[in-house]
Amino acid sequence: MEKRLLRMIAVLAALTIAGLLVLLPYRLYDRDTEVARQHARTVSDELSNMIKLTMLTTKEVLALDPNLSLAVVLEKIESLYAKFGRNQDFDFRVIRSPLIENQFAAIAGRSADSAETRQVLESGRPQSRIDGAILTYWSPIAADAECGHCHKDAGKKPVAAGTALGVVETVFDLTRERNRSIRTIIEITGFLVLMIAVMAVVAFAVVRKNLIAPLRGLIDVLNRRARDPETPLPDYASPEMRDLVAAIKNQPGADKG
Repeated sequence: MEKRLLRMIAVLAALTIAGLLVLLPYRLYDRDTEVARQHARTVSDELSNMIKLTMLTTKEVLALDPNLSLAVVLEKIESLYAKFGRNQDFDFRVIRSPLIENQFAAIAGRSADSAETRQVLESGRPQSRIDGAILTYWSPIAADAECGHCHKDAGKKPVAAGTALGVVETVFDLTRERNRSIRTIIEITGFLVLMIAVMAVVAFAVVRKNLIAPLRGLIDVLNRRARDPETPLPDYASPEMRDLVAAIKNQPGADKG
């Protein structure tokens, strides 16, 4: 019985640990990935909004002083790119739509060169992709109502609000986050494995002390009573064993004393 109980506890502990090793890394990594994706979206949206704000404020300056050229816009945009380019947490680039390329060929940027950027330009919805520890996020630069003053569509009409004028592509290296997640998984899993092992040992010790050992002692006493009926039955502390001894005493032919 002791060996069977020990095997059963070992099997239950092993199944629990295996379940933790399968589910815990997936849950934690999925959570960390979602947090990283939300951070990427915040950064991309902020850069997109700053680009639009720079363009709108520069338009107002040009309206006040028509003698200024498009170089003012380029200078402002390049300054903004340089500011974000100093960030060590991510790399970025701004991809202009074909509409902007055709209208302002002088504006610095790159044309859509991947399926993701083309899809974002067409749908106006952000996209993300994770390759190993690299998270890439594409955020559209959606036109506001005021953007139509400068940007025209293929029919030379002001672009409609919501039209994707470009895409902000931000690339995050999640190696540190992944390593931190792995450390967390190892720490939590190790702690849980230790606790399960301790609980298994404690449970086995309790069952052995309060059930297996008393039963073995009672069996030994009953064997001795078979040879010597005057051998007294033991007195146990646990109510279950006391009830068992009482039931034995009440059996026909048992010593009532």
